[in-house]
Amino acid sequence: MVDGWSYSVANPLFADLIIGRMIGGSRNLLVNEEGEYMKKKKIIIVVLSISLAFQSMSYQQPLQSENYSARLRRLKKTLGHEVREYIKCIKGDKSCDAKRKKVLYAGIALVVIIVATGWILATKQSGMEKIINFDRMKIPFTPSGLRVEGYWATSPDFFKDIHKARYPFPQKNDSSWPGQQEFLDKLSRIESEQGKGRIEKKAWRATASKEEDRWRSKFHSRFDEAKELSLGEFFDKNKKVGWTADFGGYYVKEYNVKPSRDFYHYVMEY
Repeated sequence: MVDGWSYSVANPLFADLIIGRMIGGSRNLLVNEEGEYMKKKKIIIVVLSISLAFQSMSYQQPLQSENYSARLRRLKKTLGHEVREYIKCIKGDKSCDAKRKKVLYAGIALVVIIVATGWILATKQSGMEKIINFDRMKIPFTPSGLRVEGYWATSPDFFKDIHKARYPFPQKNDSSWPGQQEFLDKLSRIESEQGKGRIEKKAWRATASKEEDRWRSKFHSRFDEAKELSLGEFFDKNKKVGWTADFGGYYVKEYNVKPSRDFYHYVMEY
C-alpha cells in the first residue's frame, strides 16, 4: 500500500521543493550554483528512498512475524506429539504405533553401528600411529598453496637451508617401519591409476617455487649428492594432494623414510 507520504517521496519534484527552500532559490540557478543544486538533490533523493524502504518494511513486519509465530507453534505442537508417541514406544506401551516402533528400532540400530564403526576405526588408527611413531604430522604446503609430500629442506641446518625450514629434512631409519611394505604397495597401486581418473602425473615439478626448478631434468638426493633422481609429481585432483615421483620408490624403499601422518592416512584410506 502506498500512502500520500510514500507517493511524495517517490516524486522527484518533492526533492526539488525541499532543495529550493534549502538554497533559497528556484531551479533557474546560475551555472556555478547548478552543481550545488544537483549535489543536494541527489542527497535528498537517497535519504528519502531509504526512508521509503524502512516504511515499506514496517508495513510487512507484523504480517511476517505473525506467520512465523504460527508456523513455529504448529512445529512445536507436531514435534511434541511425535516425541510423546516415541516415548510410549520406548516404555513398551501397547498403544505404540507399529510403524513408529520399526523406525525407532532401525534408528537405534543405525546409531549403534555408526558409533561402533567409528570406535573401531579410531582405535585402529590410534594404534597404528603409536606403532609407526610418525616424525611428521602434516603434508607440507608449497608456495603455490598445494600440499605435496616429498619436498625436502636442502639441509638439516636451518641457516644452510635455502627454503628456511618451509619443508622438513627426511629422516632415514636403519630398518623398515611397521606397515611399510603395505604402504608402498598401496602407493604403487595409486600411482598406476595415472591418467585414468583423479590421479595425474606431470613430467616436471609443477608446484616448485622457482621457475627454473620446474624444468630441471634431475634433482639430487638429500642423502647422496652423487645420486640424481628423476623429475616428476603425482597429483590427486579430487583431494588436492600431491607427492614427488621419487618419494615412495626411493626415500621410503631405500632409506625407510616415514611419510607424514596425513599422507599415510591419505594413501591407506584411498
